Amino acid sequence: NNILFLNLKKENMKTITISFLEKAQHYFLILFIILPTLSSAQETIQTEFITLSDGLSSAGIRAIMQDSYGLMWVGTLAGLHQYDGYKFIRYKNIPGKSTSLLNDNVWGLAEDKNKNIWVSTEDGIAKYNRTKNEFKNYDLTELLNAPPNGGGRVFNILIDSKNRMWAATRNYGVLLYNEQNDRWDQVAIWENDSKNAVIVNALVMQLAEDKDGKIWAGFSRYGLSYYDNKDSTFVAASIKNLEGVVDFSKGENLITSLYTDLTNTIWITGRNGIYKYDQITTSIRPIIEYETLKFLNGNYMNRIIPDQTGNIWIANNYRGIVKFDGISDDFTEIIIDGHERLKDGTMDLFCFSATLDNTGIIWFATAQGIMKYDAGRESFINYKYEDGNNNSISSNQVFGLLESKINKGKIIVGTRGGG
Repeated sequence: NNILFLNLKKENMKTITISFLEKAQHYFLILFIILPTLSSAQETIQTEFITLSDGLSSAGIRAIMQDSYGLMWVGTLAGLHQYDGYKFIRYKNIPGKSTSLLNDNVWGLAEDKNKNIWVSTEDGIAKYNRTKNEFKNYDLTELLNAPPNGGGRVFNILIDSKNRMWAATRNYGVLLYNEQNDRWDQVAIWENDSKNAVIVNALVMQLAEDKDGKIWAGFSRYGLSYYDNKDSTFVAASIKNLEGVVDFSKGENLITSLYTDLTNTIWITGRNGIYKYDQITTSIRPIIEYETLKFLNGNYMNRIIPDQTGNIWIANNYRGIVKFDGISDDFTEIIIDGHERLKDGTMDLFCFSATLDNTGIIWFATAQGIMKYDAGRESFINYKYEDGNNNSISSNQVFGLLESKINKGKIIVGTRGGG
C-alpha cells in the first residue's frame, strides 16, 4: 500500500477557467475570439448553466436583469421570461392581442421607479405592468414608420438618476420618454460644422450615465457624444488621441458598449478594441486592440459591468470574457473549460450580455442558456486516478483524509485498493 501526499499550496493565478455544470445538450453553435493569454496558470471556478431543460423557451439569451423584488428577467429570441430561481414564467407575443408582448425577439431590459419592466424588442418597446399583468406597446413600425423585421429594433433602455428613460435604437438614434404624453421622442444632435441641431437616423447601441448625471451615447455617424441639458441635444465629444487614431464615427469601429467607473473614466468597447476616455483631458487610450475579425458584421454585442469587489468584466460575443482589476489596465482572460478551441483560435460559445445581482452573482446571457458565476463560492479541484501518471492519486475510491502533523499543508489520502 502506498501513501500519497498532496501539496495544496495555491499559486498566483492570472488566467481563469470557468467550468460549466451543463445540464443539457448544446443547442446551437456560435463562435467567438479569445484574447491572447496572459499566463498559462489556470484556476477552475464552478458555475451553473441553465438551459432549455430548465424551462427556457430558447437557449439564445440576449438580455438578463434582476428587478427590485429579486426576480430575474431573461430576454430570449423566443420571448421574455421571469425566473424566481426555481421556475420560469414565459411572456410572448400573441397575434391579435394588443396587451401581449410586442415582439418575441428581446434585446434589453430595464425597471422603472414604478416597478414596471421595460422590454427592448425587434419592433420597439413594451412596458409590462405587474398589477394588470399586461403590456403597453410602443411599436416603432407605426410610430416612426420603421420597416418591419428589425427596422424598429431597440437595443436597450437606460433609466438615469433623474428617472428619465432613454432608448438606444438601430435606426433612430436616441429616444427620450415623455412621461406626460406617454410617448417616445427622437433626440436631436448637433451636425458637424453646423449651427443647427437635427434629428438623425443613426445607430446607437448603448447609453451610460456618469457620476455627474451626464448621459453618454455612441452614435454610428458622430461617435462618442453626450447630452447637453441646456440645449436638449446631443453633442459630439472632443477626443484627443494619445496613441494612434481612434475614430468612432465610422462604422468599422462602432461603439458597442459604454460604462463610467468611480473616477468618471468612460470605458468603451468598439469593434476594434477596448478604450478608456478621460473626460478632463478629453484624451482616449486603447487598452486592447483586436487583430482579427474587426469588421465582422456581428461583432457588436458587448457588455461592461462591475462586480462587488471593483473588478470590471467585459463580455464580447466573438472574443469571450475578460476581467480588469478596475485600477490598472491589467486584465485576466476567462477561459471556459469544456469548450474546445478551434484551429482558427475561436471557441464554441457566444456571450451576449451580463448583469450583477444583489448577492454578487454574475449572470451571463449566452447562446447556450444562462451562465451563473458566484465569486464567493469556493472552487473545487478534482484529484483523480490517471492511468500511467505516477503523480496522480492511486485510486478513485477514497475513504479517509488526514492532514500531516509533521508537514503542514500536506494531506494523507487513504484509498481502497491503491493505498
